[in-house]
Amino acid sequence: MDDRTAALADVVRRLPSEELEVHSPVGVRVYRGVSLFNYAVAAGLISADGGAAIERGYFVVSAGDGGRAALSVAELAPMVTDRRVLLAVEQDGEPIRIGLRLVVPREGSRSLVGVTEIAFREASPSYLERAGGVGGSLNGQRIMIGGIIPRPGLHDLAATVEPIEVETVTANSHGQQVPPRRYTGIPIHRLLGEAGMYSMTDGEDLHQKVVVATGADGHVAVIAAGEFGPQSMKNPAIAATARDDSPLAEAEGPIRLLTPDDRIAARWVRHLVSLELREA
Repeated sequence: MDDRTAALADVVRRLPSEELEVHSPVGVRVYRGVSLFNYAVAAGLISADGGAAIERGYFVVSAGDGGRAALSVAELAPMVTDRRVLLAVEQDGEPIRIGLRLVVPREGSRSLVGVTEIAFREASPSYLERAGGVGGSLNGQRIMIGGIIPRPGLHDLAATVEPIEVETVTANSHGQQVPPRRYTGIPIHRLLGEAGMYSMTDGEDLHQKVVVATGADGHVAVIAAGEFGPQSMKNPAIAATARDDSPLAEAEGPIRLLTPDDRIAARWVRHLVSLELREA
């Protein structure tokens, strides 16, 4: 066993453990360990309430065989979602021989064996100067898409695929409960697909990347590229342009990032101006 893996596994074993049952086509596996979120809190990487990490933080998990996976804090924070991601030291009652396994239910590419490092990172804004600092209002319903992507530039939402409708869950926004709302917009993964995201890389490599969304006021939100699959998001993240069949009010738009399943609205970026695909 790698010395780095052994050191991490020792920390995990000293924390209160929990079980995670994972169903797959080949059967049921029961893992025991600690959630990645709880490990990060115990290690001092993030605060117990998630704090600002919920909107712009992400983890990069590395394995001894060179595998890497990026996961946003929001997709595994218990105050945001019911989804559980585990650092497992046991499988079906037996110690994992290679030491420590990252278990991301229903995802093969982001589930790693022999974890050697867990790093926490925060994203910074992008494209503000290029967008003129005034957000989507400068370019109507156009958005800057860039980063490590084949076709960067301003993309017109009206010229892309048909919009879809989503309904948000009841969410907390700055201490206030926001009831479910109905929004219409373009799925973020379809916008990035139009810019060539899925033609440039295979699925495993894509899961080592993050998407950084920036608003006109500098508000930044992170979505791990691996979140875009239906196994992660029940309802897709969208670039919303309407609420309840009316264009977004000036306070929200003309474009707003919506992650409709998040119970904290930290990633609901108002006046969305850019999306950037980055290496994690």
